[in-house]
Amino acid sequence: MRTIDLVIFIVYLVGIMAFGGSFYRKNKTSLAFTLGNRSIPRWVVTMSIFATFVSSISYLALPGIAYQSDWNAFVFSLSLPIAAIIAVKVFVPLYRKVNSPSAYTYLEQRFGAWARIYASVSYFLTQLMRIGTILYLLALMIHSIYGWDMKTVIIVTGMAVMIYAVLGGIQAVVWTDAIQGIILIAGAVICTVYLLFNMPEGPGQMFEIARDHSKFSLGSYELDFASSTFWVVLVYGIFINLQNYGIDQNYIQRYLASKSDRDAKRSAFSGGMLYIPVSLMFLFIGTALFAYYRSGAGVLPVDLQEINRSDAVFPYFIANELPAGITGLLIASIFAAGMSTISTSYNSTATVLLTDYYKRFFNKSPSERQSMRMLYISSLVISISGTCIAMAMINVKSALDAWWKLASIFSGGMLGLFLLGVFSRKKNTIAAIIGVIAGLMVILWLSLSNLLLGPSAIGNQIHTYLTIVLGTSTIFLVGFLISVFLKKKTIPIILLGLIMLFSACKTGTAPKQNTMEIPKLTSQGENGYLSCEFIYPLDDPPTPECHASTVAEIPGGLIAAWFGGRYESNPDVGIWVSRYVDSSWTKPAEVSNGIQSDTLRYPCWNPVLFQPVSGPLMLFYKVGPDPRGWWGMMKTSGDGGMTWSEASKLGMGPLGHLIGPVKNKPVQLEDGSILCPSSTEVREPGKDDAWMVHFELTKDLGQTWKVIGPINDGIKFDAIQPSILFYRGGKMQILCRTRQGVISQSWSNDQGETWDEMTATWLPNPNAGTDAVTLKDGRQLLVYNHTQRSGDFPAVRNMLNVAVSYNGTDWIVILTLERQKDEFSYPAVIQASDGLVHITYTYMRRTIKHVVIDPEKLY
Repeated sequence: MRTIDLVIFIVYLVGIMAFGGSFYRKNKTSLAFTLGNRSIPRWVVTMSIFATFVSSISYLALPGIAYQSDWNAFVFSLSLPIAAIIAVKVFVPLYRKVNSPSAYTYLEQRFGAWARIYASVSYFLTQLMRIGTILYLLALMIHSIYGWDMKTVIIVTGMAVMIYAVLGGIQAVVWTDAIQGIILIAGAVICTVYLLFNMPEGPGQMFEIARDHSKFSLGSYELDFASSTFWVVLVYGIFINLQNYGIDQNYIQRYLASKSDRDAKRSAFSGGMLYIPVSLMFLFIGTALFAYYRSGAGVLPVDLQEINRSDAVFPYFIANELPAGITGLLIASIFAAGMSTISTSYNSTATVLLTDYYKRFFNKSPSERQSMRMLYISSLVISISGTCIAMAMINVKSALDAWWKLASIFSGGMLGLFLLGVFSRKKNTIAAIIGVIAGLMVILWLSLSNLLLGPSAIGNQIHTYLTIVLGTSTIFLVGFLISVFLKKKTIPIILLGLIMLFSACKTGTAPKQNTMEIPKLTSQGENGYLSCEFIYPLDDPPTPECHASTVAEIPGGLIAAWFGGRYESNPDVGIWVSRYVDSSWTKPAEVSNGIQSDTLRYPCWNPVLFQPVSGPLMLFYKVGPDPRGWWGMMKTSGDGGMTWSEASKLGMGPLGHLIGPVKNKPVQLEDGSILCPSSTEVREPGKDDAWMVHFELTKDLGQTWKVIGPINDGIKFDAIQPSILFYRGGKMQILCRTRQGVISQSWSNDQGETWDEMTATWLPNPNAGTDAVTLKDGRQLLVYNHTQRSGDFPAVRNMLNVAVSYNGTDWIVILTLERQKDEFSYPAVIQASDGLVHITYTYMRRTIKHVVIDPEKLY
């Protein structure tokens, strides 16, 4: 890292501490410490509320989300006007009227001390987790840039923020928030401008690349509660922002620190509205980064080209691409966002401990000296606790992830309890308690369904974003209805009913074979898992990235192929081949590329190897700019893949370019015909791609073709990449990848000429490729990712599994091939002539892994 960047960063850190500490003389009373004597200027409160919305997590996460996918996250920001208006009309006047530094005094007034304790404890836990998480992330960033020891960074940062937060109280917090908010915005603007004007072909190229990859999409507008559609994110955003505005101590203190009711309302509204364009700018930066690296303006290291490393792209860009001085400013702006959030949590949590516990239970009329001592001690304890949590996260992240989730579960009931207090005129404590119990049961059910009830539980069909929505709504509705309509003697019956309802949710799942516990990571020699190896070593790859392998049997061994290059869709991506002979894989060789002329080259995609009963080995692959514009190509080999014919284009069909087998292997029918499972990704103007399955059949080894389908409309199921299975009596089944969160299926009784309506299996699918094979003993074997697209680990493509079935409906998960936080995907599977099953798959996009299984030992 350049000296000037380090100087800017250190000067900023020292300067912000000195500036915050300068408020010490104005911070001699508890009122000054917690509310700034209610004399803070409106613009400062506005910027502080904005800075409270933003943290280093969002500074890095929003660009990472946009880089990886699209602008679906912006819908969360679009919910802010609704929450801000409610805050101005309801929350601000209410808290200004209650006139207590603590947000939870009101809950005690409405429902008793238990409500105040419940809410304040939940808040305390979440703030400790928040402090620890942000300290850890800041240290991780500094460690990756400067190489400094993470524990030292955590300790120094935590103590530095505590010093100015304690010396200056809420005044130091909000004023430094304002300064840090300005630095944050300035850094983002500079980064945006730099990216736009450093595209090889100018700013317009960024928009072209983003448009071609649907980067500006706000998500699906369908009423689908299992995925993050526009409507799901909007409703989630409304509830989360109502929780921020309505029960978060960080915000309530700022309402009370304002000079007047009018100033408080304007600050609440303006601070929230300011977040909308700034969050849009963060997302734009992520999209611009995608275009920047996709255009070849910069080159990412191999380890950052993985889909689950998108959060690290922006920090890498800041540290390695920006001019000297600008890098230091951007690092300071990220640090500013984190320090702002930490200082806010220090002050607000200390205020809660003073108001809700010390004054409430230990000393109802303390002197100013006693109150200030309590605030100082609380801040110190909070700082030490948050620092310890951050250091623990270095090595024990999984345990803390569980703690964070538990705190979130309990805090989920806070908003429902508050809304019940605001909108229910009756003061019914028992109704509120029952409402909270019911809401927490719903939250627990939705949060832990997969862990406790299996992947097919009803709760897993509801997106995690809706957990707070349903939990909050349950608390409010149950509490409100009980307080209005029911009497005390009916309360035991209600409690019994809640227990029965929860039990019904627990048992209301699919049959036993579909909810069995997923096996732990399988070791070699265990349950039929014979061996595994890399086709080529991680430290000597032929290309920076690889993906989409295929495998076939040849005389005396195996052959595998995949596409490889700098990264998927880059024009240098070609088709690579390795042969397994004499018990080892040969050095990979490129056998096909997408060169069209001296000035034009397209990437290659998804090779598929197939050895017909008679005839040469066939290699199908795709060439083109993307899956919407690619076309099918074919080569053949008469010597087991040592040499290959010239490439030939498959031609045109009624659906456009013929594709051949899109990912998974063809099958050969009794009459010698080769049936290729295929699919298209068709884009209609103004809509997302429609994924549809079809088949391409050839009777003359690829000289002529017949197209069957599409067999689905791309509406109920967005399905692609089918694999074909066989059953007695000539019945056939396909299993498909979908965007609906499940593997879909369809059945045929006439050798694939017609297919039934596509339906869902119970097996999950995180929008990832699968493959399957019919074994010689009649069983079906499937290789797939038994995960969802979002949620806690394992998710997306973090886990790869093997399942078997006798009837294609009831699947038993037998093996777990991979389970760690990286990508393991796009399996290919065959059964060789000796009966052994061979599986190849993408390993972290860095190599191809080969696994051998004895199906007779699967149990």
